[in-house]
Amino acid sequence: TDEWQEFQDTVGQENYDRYAANDEFLFCNYWIKAPRGKKIEVVFKNYSADNLGVGGCQWGGVEIKTLKDKRHTGYRFCSAEYIGTSLVSEHDIVPIIHFSRVYKVTTTIRYRIHPDGGKPTKPTSKRTPRPKTTTEPETTTTELTTQPSSKKTPPPTSKPNKCLDVLLCNVLKKLGFCKANDIKPEFKEKVCPGVCN
Repeated sequence: TDEWQEFQDTVGQENYDRYAANDEFLFCNYWIKAPRGKKIEVVFKNYSADNLGVGGCQWGGVEIKTLKDKRHTGYRFCSAEYIGTSLVSEHDIVPIIHFSRVYKVTTTIRYRIHPDGGKPTKPTSKRTPRPKTTTEPETTTTELTTQPSSKKTPPPTSKPNKCLDVLLCNVLKKLGFCKANDIKPEFKEKVCPGVCN
């Protein structure tokens, strides 16, 4: 509908052990669908983790695919810093992928068929029931739907995200990577930009 709808999803390990391998992601997939030819506005409303925003969301996050080609990586969020970011889809389907390979993280997303009139407007507090999903290792897909609107869509709005692999570079620095004479400075700068300077 043109009215705001909302869902929350929690994904991640029940008994997270920070010293375990943690190589496998747990996923929940959603498709928000509108009638053909309509566009969807999605707002990143809340994210419960405050320390996953490193290295391109390598530990967990939510990916919202509002761009033209759904095969490409969408906008990824893994930090509460971007709460309130509003995106407008290029098409009538918005895939959303919530993922974590660490502890449980809850994401709240608001969505609606985008109304006419330039900039996205402020969401209201109307809630919709939480879709049923699992946090099992296999992927779960839930489909959400909206109703028609006859209005135009402005371009997406969001803050750019500058991600660095801070965790790995800090470990390498502690292990002597920056002081190693047998490693060329150009290579150090390429692997960990700005860390060894």
